[in-house]
Amino acid sequence: MPPSRRRILTESLSTFGATPIYSPTNDANGTAHANLSQSKHAAPESAETSPIIGISIGGWNIITQNSTIGDEGGMERLTALLEDVADPAYHAYDDHDNTSIESNVNAAKRSRRRLCPPEITFLHARISLEYSSLASATTEIRFTAQEALMEWAEAHRYLDRSFDSNNKDATRRLDKKEYRGVTILQTVDAKKWSERSPQIEHNHERSHAEFYYDWTFATPYAGSIHTSSPCNHHSKSTPPTKKSNVCINHRNAWGRPLPYSRIPFHLLQDTSQPILLYDDISLLEDDLHDNGDVTLNVKVRVMPQCWYILQRLFVRVDHVCVKCREVRMFCFFGEEGSSVMEEGDVEVNTVYRDVVWREASWDDLLMMGLPVDPAKWRDDRENAGMLASLIGRLPNVELPDDLPRYSCIRLA
Repeated sequence: MPPSRRRILTESLSTFGATPIYSPTNDANGTAHANLSQSKHAAPESAETSPIIGISIGGWNIITQNSTIGDEGGMERLTALLEDVADPAYHAYDDHDNTSIESNVNAAKRSRRRLCPPEITFLHARISLEYSSLASATTEIRFTAQEALMEWAEAHRYLDRSFDSNNKDATRRLDKKEYRGVTILQTVDAKKWSERSPQIEHNHERSHAEFYYDWTFATPYAGSIHTSSPCNHHSKSTPPTKKSNVCINHRNAWGRPLPYSRIPFHLLQDTSQPILLYDDISLLEDDLHDNGDVTLNVKVRVMPQCWYILQRLFVRVDHVCVKCREVRMFCFFGEEGSSVMEEGDVEVNTVYRDVVWREASWDDLLMMGLPVDPAKWRDDRENAGMLASLIGRLPNVELPDDLPRYSCIRLA
């Protein structure tokens, strides 16, 4: 389990009309602590998870939970799920335009694409922000490793199945090198091998096409949104079934695009406002077979009138490329007529989302005057300040069509 960075100001919560949310814990006598809030979020702890902590404030229940690395059984189940999602036969129709991708007959003849999840996947780690409206409708914004990897796996339905550009098994819709930011890269050594021995490489890739996938795990994930109502007690949280046209993680349920960012960053920099809850949750990590590094983590900060989320995916493939994908979310739940609303053009209980992707090839780093020593791009605590500065100098890249840079969703 990653080292804890969580913090909650329990003694200050009542001052701001907030109450703590804890999972029940037992003392030495096996008795649950009476002063801990009991909640539907307070799932029993296990050896794989840390205690849940969170707060209830302004109509929001906000909780976080760390996790150990997934065990063998959990990783096997995750692998099976991801391979199902990546299989073109899993959805008989395209989520976006309902046109047929491939008949089930043809799909059955194809070798199943094999996927391997990251070596370090924190299966039970999560951040959940749940809001219940006056109409009893419930909206949950959630961040988990499984849902992040499902969007990564989904993109493989539309990608080539080998480096062979003449692959006759690929349909027109599947003959792609990139989809929603998911790209299947070669390491420097693999590129050199391909150039020196093209025929050997050609035969090798065709014989191992089922293992051809994005091993950098560069997911386009920007959080999940799930809703439920009194008439529908089942949250939209289960994976879509075959022939379902619902986008994974219900990303198509997100609200309208905006022309500019509505997040009031000046409020987040106001040191007079206490941080009632803070946590930094790691979802996945991998050393890319000693070819680089990938990390996905989510930070949450709750203040007396608002909450703020920062999700960051960082990918470094040594001597190939550097990528950083950041998702920021903000929600103001303070009083109507607040100066925050007037100055920042912010509405109460409207979740604002900013998305930015930055990327550069290794050759581009040199041209931009950025370091080309892989050690300078390591994502660790000792290097955090320098890395953040370097990431800010990377150029922005175009986002997928279904992922606007600025958007919002108003909760009823």
